[in-house]
Amino acid sequence: MKVVDKRFTFMESYLRSIDMITDHASRLDFLQKVIRYGLYQEMPAFDNDFARGHFEEIRAHIDLSINQRETNRLNGKKGGAPSKSMIGNQNARKHFDKTNRNKPKQTETKVIEYNGIELNGIEFKSNRNKLYSGLPSVLVDALNDFEKMRVQIKKPVTDRAREMILKKLHVYSNGDLDTMIEILNQSIVNDWSSIYPLNQASSSHHKKNVKTDLSPTDMLEMYKGKE
Repeated sequence: MKVVDKRFTFMESYLRSIDMITDHASRLDFLQKVIRYGLYQEMPAFDNDFARGHFEEIRAHIDLSINQRETNRLNGKKGGAPSKSMIGNQNARKHFDKTNRNKPKQTETKVIEYNGIELNGIEFKSNRNKLYSGLPSVLVDALNDFEKMRVQIKKPVTDRAREMILKKLHVYSNGDLDTMIEILNQSIVNDWSSIYPLNQASSSHHKKNVKTDLSPTDMLEMYKGKE
């Protein structure tokens, strides 16, 4: 087992996702898998799409953090002040700084790609339009606003995350379009990187008679023509 780096950043959004797993043993197992991936890059196996979808969102953030840390480490090796052998005495160093102060800086941009998204600016190359085609326009608008918020908090949405978000919306809303939009707005207002059910008082009925095994394609068919 190759140890990449014995540290990683644990985000509050990870805890929210983990807390949604109600079974204590499953929650502990999921937490251990997240930690082992963050520390050792061990890819875990899951027996259900719900856990796998939560992990893919967390994994995207961990990978981005690791890549950024590696970029910073490599750039640090290239930086630093000029040595005395290059500059000479103190007066020569001042002349060097003055001469080079106005020169345009040479910057190196490392393009980090994850699930078809280039994260260097941030530029999207994905199947987003294809995935959202056929959905009601009001739902697409809310999804677009949610994605813009994710970009602003530097946690862009991957295609895999889009599929899981659509599935979660269906489960948490019991297929109700207005509730889906409220759920998205809730995350947008709070700058949440994931989506969560509405408060218990307004969403206790959402878990009744809801199918959790629908694919994004199945859900597209359900919502076609609804506004």
